[in-house]
Amino acid sequence: MRKIFVTRKSRRIFWLITLILYCSLLEAQLQLQKVEIIANRNNAPYWTNSSIIADAGDNLRLSFILTVRPGNLYSSLYVSPRKNIILNGDTLDGKTLVVPKDIMTESTIIKWYRVAPEKLDTVYTNQLGFVTPYVTVCYRELPLQKWQNSPEINLNATAIYRDLFPGTVWLKVEICHGRDFVSSAGADQRCQTDRGYDFGGLSEAIFRISCRGRTGSKLLDNVLLYRNVPLIANPVSYDQFWHNHQTMKWIGGNLSSFIVAAAMQLDVSLLDYVDKLPLPEYNYFEITEYYCKELILRSDFYIGCDKGKKVLLNEHLFHQGDIIISRDRVALFYRDQSSPDSDKMGEANALLDRRDLVLECNESSLRIGTLQEVLGDTVSLVRWKRRWSSY
Repeated sequence: MRKIFVTRKSRRIFWLITLILYCSLLEAQLQLQKVEIIANRNNAPYWTNSSIIADAGDNLRLSFILTVRPGNLYSSLYVSPRKNIILNGDTLDGKTLVVPKDIMTESTIIKWYRVAPEKLDTVYTNQLGFVTPYVTVCYRELPLQKWQNSPEINLNATAIYRDLFPGTVWLKVEICHGRDFVSSAGADQRCQTDRGYDFGGLSEAIFRISCRGRTGSKLLDNVLLYRNVPLIANPVSYDQFWHNHQTMKWIGGNLSSFIVAAAMQLDVSLLDYVDKLPLPEYNYFEITEYYCKELILRSDFYIGCDKGKKVLLNEHLFHQGDIIISRDRVALFYRDQSSPDSDKMGEANALLDRRDLVLECNESSLRIGTLQEVLGDTVSLVRWKRRWSSY
């Protein structure tokens, strides 16, 4: 009887073939349970499934993490194109996270969507005292065709980064693997009060990225986080606490609530002034002696009604983030610019004129427009006593 000699090399080949067959069987029996979007900011050591507030120019990348159950096992594993992940505040153990060399196979389809309000040119109103007291903002899911079948997205290179930032966007991902299908939270996931009422907008389970502006004013930068967020004429909290306010839930708000939320990002509390901004002569606001209560437009420039002088602009007198009023319309001063035909050729001229830009949300979500277009020929200026940080 012949003896069969097994060399070390043949043993390695045998185990390699066994491992390949096992992995193939594992893939065939893989049951998808859940998928979540993860993000990385500025090449941080960890990825996270938490929503992100970013600064202008940050390097933002997106990917996903799958919860799967192999075969008939009771315990679940995580599969992701990325490693080093913090999930719901906990760092994943490397033993439960599988990072395949190639997540994409012929049987795997990845679809990305932007979840967006159907209307941003609408003034929503809460009907307090009614059976359904809160607004109903409807959302739609817009396929991101250029992102399809991409396990990782460099957000800075996309049209979303160019067109929607500064501001806020919500995202969704779908994974189809063989006959299994999973989706992250989308437009059908609604924010609810502690009593189960629809609070008007999206659940916080939907992945959100909010990006600040880069205006030179830290207050304005933070207000711009709420671009693409619906305008609600009378935003409220469902339990009187600010953290449960519709603005803090990213459902919607008005210029007053956006300013209060922006100030909190700078560790300044304006909670006493929610729905009361602006209030000249009260604490944070004043109409200085330099400015009249009314200015009128004359030959492209706004001048004081009593002295007839042009209004100077600088960080000590009137500057970015200060408030301009015209009857029931309010805006924040955004940028000083001149006529393209002037000596300044469109650059700042340190004078208040009709071409200067303001940030407003009187009839729609936050937008930037020229001073005359937004507020007309007669305006009043209200200056913050507290001068906000600039750079």
